[in-house]
Amino acid sequence: MSMTDAGGTSTGPAAQSVQNGMKSGLIAYFAGNPIAANLLMAFLIVGGLLSARQIAVQIFPEIDLRTVTVKVRSPGSSPREVSEDINRRIEQGVIGIPGAQRVVSTASEGLGEVKVELATFANPASVLEDVREAVSSI
Repeated sequence: MSMTDAGGTSTGPAAQSVQNGMKSGLIAYFAGNPIAANLLMAFLIVGGLLSARQIAVQIFPEIDLRTVTVKVRSPGSSPREVSEDINRRIEQGVIGIPGAQRVVSTASEGLGEVKVELATFANPASVLEDVREAVSSI
């Protein structure tokens, strides 16, 4: 049902939108077909609800109970100073503790971190208490 003028050009809605400077595209299609836009919206909502049901949510995230972490802040200290002054002393105090299997330290600007990994059959409470005593004596 398109109309043509004497020059043989089409004057239908699509031709008028191109002549008026409007481009025909995806947005123009959905503006002209509200049922298709509503169906697409319903499809996206249903897909979002179905995928939301399958997302794993943990109220209590997994925590490695076989590791004791000691963090010491030292504002204004360089990583070298933190490593030499803080981490080395903590490592020396912690290495002899029974149940401590591995000691790993990390020094960054203003923060020293020492992780003590426990042996398989070590008692975490006693190792934690020994680490507290060793750190407090430094």
